[in-house]
Amino acid sequence: MARRPLDAGGIATPDGGGGNQDFVLPPDLGASEVERAIEDWLRGLRVSSRRRDNDAGPSLQMTSDGRAVVPAELLLLLGDGFADCGKQVMEEIVKELRNHRILDRLPVRSLLPARR
Repeated sequence: MARRPLDAGGIATPDGGGGNQDFVLPPDLGASEVERAIEDWLRGLRVSSRRRDNDAGPSLQMTSDGRAVVPAELLLLLGDGFADCGKQVMEEIVKELRNHRILDRLPVRSLLPARR
């Protein structure tokens, strides 16, 4: 019974499972800082560069309209085989980079009392 609506083009989407799952970077972040953060994350996971080069191509790719994209293969590596977990890792990396940017803009005051 369930096959009939799907055969007729029911509610299922054509690329529900294996479609384009790349992560598009926000325009306010530079590609080099994101690439560096990805390398740091992978180094923290102790993923060897040899394994990374074999499993995933370049860290970032550029689209025809100039946006930086993290390919799905790298998301799988970041998410330990799960693209959704890899996207969560990328969202965490983006959040950390933005937090560092905000903290760098704050004025720094010494914790020591001023000399008189």
